[in-house]
Amino acid sequence: MQSNTGFYEWDSAKHKYFFQMPGQPIYLAGIYDNINGVNCFIILTTAPNDSVAPIHDRMPLLLSHEQVRPWLVDAGAALELLCSRPPLLLRTSCDGQLGFDDLA
Repeated sequence: MQSNTGFYEWDSAKHKYFFQMPGQPIYLAGIYDNINGVNCFIILTTAPNDSVAPIHDRMPLLLSHEQVRPWLVDAGAALELLCSRPPLLLRTSCDGQLGFDDLA
């Protein structure tokens, strides 16, 4: 059985949505450090793409499998990725509530 990867987001009415790229893993760009023996990390966010914009005003910065290594080892590539437009995603309502965008 294949598992899906993605992320959840809630709209202003507290309806829950799941975003994914079917058949592909989603990698989230972040920053990691060990500070005084404590592992710390943040997930970076960016302006929403057309899939997420009707639901929320930001989204995680997504990386493809091919972009993970450049993100980790190439500062110039990482800067370019910070300005890149995330790919479109499949959006699924998870709480049984439908919004007007779900009917289109």
